[in-house]
Order: sequence, then C-alpha cells, then structure tokens
Amino acid sequence: MTAYTTIPDTDIAQDKPIKAETGLALRDNPIAISEGAAGAPLIQRAAIQNAAVDSTKLNLGTSSASASVVGSDSVEVTMSELSFFPAIYSNLSAGFTMETKVTASRGFRLLNKSVASQIYTVSWRFIG
Repeated sequence: MTAYTTIPDTDIAQDKPIKAETGLALRDNPIAISEGAAGAPLIQRAAIQNAAVDSTKLNLGTSSASASVVGSDSVEVTMSELSFFPAIYSNLSAGFTMETKVTASRGFRLLNKSVASQIYTVSWRFIG
C-alpha cells in the first residue's frame, strides 16, 4: 500500500521550488487516498459517480442450501455477512407450513410446523 504524506502549505508556496519529497508526495497521495492508506482523507459518497458501482463491481454471487427437516423440527441456515435475505422454496405438501426466524449468527432458522419430514431449498444473494 502506498503511504500518505501530509504536505505542509509552506512546502508549496508561490515562487518556491518543489522539493523531490514533495513531488513524490504529490504523485503518491492520490494513490494512497484510493487505497485507503492510514492518515489519508476518506473518499466521500458524493465523489462517486451515480451508477459507477454496479453488480460487476460489487461481485454479487448466489448460494443455496437444501436438506430435509424432520417433522416438528428446525434447521439453522447461516449466510455470509453481506447476504440478502433468501427466497425459500419447499415442496409444501398438505398441512405443511414453514416459518423463518432471523438468528444472531447472520442466518435464519426454518421451523417445520408439520409432523412429516419436509424438503426445503433456500437460495440467497451476497456481495463477495
């Protein structure tokens, strides 16, 4: 990572020659800002052009889980930190309902309210 160097105003005064280390800082500081170097100013939201960050830049992905839930039991599905809440699909046989409860571990619990075992499939999107 490129180091950020604070340049004192006295180093770039009018009619004063620029020292080599000041010139290097002028060259390196924009790189250090873009890399988020220690001490560098942070890039603000207003500096980012609308639509500049799209699904390609966000590295969106998908994931899923499928299994069987024994009657009147539950299963916990854990998602990555930057996941979007999932879509839940099941076979929805007679008398079967499934309820989701968000858990503290970045996931959710599926509760099988039927006495019969049920198969579910859960899919979700995430930012990689």
